[in-house]
Amino acid sequence: MSDSAQWDRMMASMRAAFGAMPGPSSGGHVIELDGVLAAVTPAVPERSLPNSVIYDGEDALIAALPALASAYADIGVLAWTVWVPEHHSRAREALAAVGHVLDATPTAMLADLDEVEAPAPGDPEPNPQPSLDDLARVNDLAYGTGDVFARI
Repeated sequence: MSDSAQWDRMMASMRAAFGAMPGPSSGGHVIELDGVLAAVTPAVPERSLPNSVIYDGEDALIAALPALASAYADIGVLAWTVWVPEHHSRAREALAAVGHVLDATPTAMLADLDEVEAPAPGDPEPNPQPSLDDLARVNDLAYGTGDVFARI
């Protein structure tokens, strides 16, 4: 699979995840603008991950920045993040121009399923329908975020 196809697949996954994240949260909702999806999770206003923005193209993001800033400020969200591919220099410049700073450099994690080792006999079976509380607890423990995911 090409790098571009892998990136597109990862972004589709992130769009689905961030589109669903605010759903169970009090006051949580999604803002959909032309080519831009923003998760709004006021229950955790100090954390940027649950208040994430995904976009289809740099022009769409740049056009949406004023509306996004206003929407987050109006609801009291203090930290929000935009997932910017490293090759989107115009998006980075536009974000810097309105005061955003790069605070992390996450790396895409992709795997060809044919190359993933099969579970060994005796490995624990994953729960096919984990509760939201279970998912929150696992993420809070994995990332050391206290109760951030539990509050979503």
